[in-house]
Amino acid sequence: MDNFKERQFLGFNKYSNLLRLVIITFCFGAYYILDYGDEAINMMFLFLGAFLVVLSGVLTFVLHFETTVENGSVVLDGLWTSRKVKINLNGINEVYQVQYNPIYLKNPVFNLHRKGRILFYNRGVDALVLIDSEGLEYVIGTQKVADFEKSVNQEIEKLKLGKL
Repeated sequence: MDNFKERQFLGFNKYSNLLRLVIITFCFGAYYILDYGDEAINMMFLFLGAFLVVLSGVLTFVLHFETTVENGSVVLDGLWTSRKVKINLNGINEVYQVQYNPIYLKNPVFNLHRKGRILFYNRGVDALVLIDSEGLEYVIGTQKVADFEKSVNQEIEKLKLGKL
């Protein structure tokens, strides 16, 4: 496995899906149960609920970020990001797997700096931690943590052997 590539989409994030589902349920419930006497208000709830259903479907195709391991670096790039993040594997001292957070409901993040860590996450509970020579930690959420770790370790070995 020379290169690793994974794409994570916004529509698969459990927290966002649950939030939209609650709002959709409220909108359809308000349309069917509540009677304001004004048909325009009832129709507004119906259209808002239908719009959110369509939006949830569309978000399954919207790329949040793409993780690629190639040429001695990990590249994180996505549709919503303002810049591409490239992590050079020359300065990485340690690579290990962690459980990102046992709670399944989390907001998706990209390049979030918090307490000496840089977080990249969309969905799932597994992540790979890369620690550089300065002690900075990169926590990258992934659905394929074993393949990702294997690919990163192979790239680090190639760099040490001078093959890149």
